[in-house]
Amino acid sequence: MVRKNDKFNWAVVDLKVRPIKSTNQEERQFVYDLKKQVYSKYVEAYFGEWQEENQKKLFECFWKENEKNIQFILIKDEKVGFWNGKETNECTFEIGNICVKPAYQKRGIGTAILKKILMENKGKNIMLQCFKHNPAIKLYERMGFEKIEETNTHIVMKKTN
Repeated sequence: MVRKNDKFNWAVVDLKVRPIKSTNQEERQFVYDLKKQVYSKYVEAYFGEWQEENQKKLFECFWKENEKNIQFILIKDEKVGFWNGKETNECTFEIGNICVKPAYQKRGIGTAILKKILMENKGKNIMLQCFKHNPAIKLYERMGFEKIEETNTHIVMKKTN
């Protein structure tokens, strides 16, 4: 069921996004916990165990750089994920994360958020990077992204709009 009155014509019922409140410790903790839940398997596969102290330091850097660009993904007002991204220059928008709780994955939420980002950034190149074995790569390829660079751990992708 698609909500007809929604600007983005979401394919996922009751899907909304809203900016985080950067001063809210509970929201900040949600972002950290979700990143840990979703990304720990990749961190462990490529770098060894998840080292909490080190990951918290990395998260602090992430937070300082991105707190103004993080949006929660909500279904019926329940936080099911977050995404962040920013314009890096007048021609390029870079997606940092589209992170959805595992219980809500494979329901079209990531696709809907990606379509929103593409629509809001028409005429710009869209860049992203993700872990090499992330199944979301198939989604990005379906949406027109192409691999432009590869490291030992990540793939950099680009969509020219």
